[in-house]
Amino acid sequence: AALASARKLAEETAQPLGKVLDGYEALAAQGRKMGSIRAFMPAVARTAQAAGAEIADIANSAGAVSDQMMIAENRMQAAFDIMVKGGQEG
Repeated sequence: AALASARKLAEETAQPLGKVLDGYEALAAQGRKMGSIRAFMPAVARTAQAAGAEIADIANSAGAVSDQMMIAENRMQAAFDIMVKGGQEG
């Protein structure tokens, strides 16, 4: 199921499957369970695509933001949107 989810996400975001799996691995290395990883990954992959960044780098950022700022998986996309907007505005 996780691989099918990763494939679907790769197609939706026009990212290579290997890069999406790198994101899964980055989140797993943080000690996250598969349910949490799958909840984070849509925001991670979409943000990486929009920012032109590596998915694994955004996954590491997601973990730090979640842990340090207590942002839940279901609010991660909003948090990333705010960060990207702030970065664009300087």
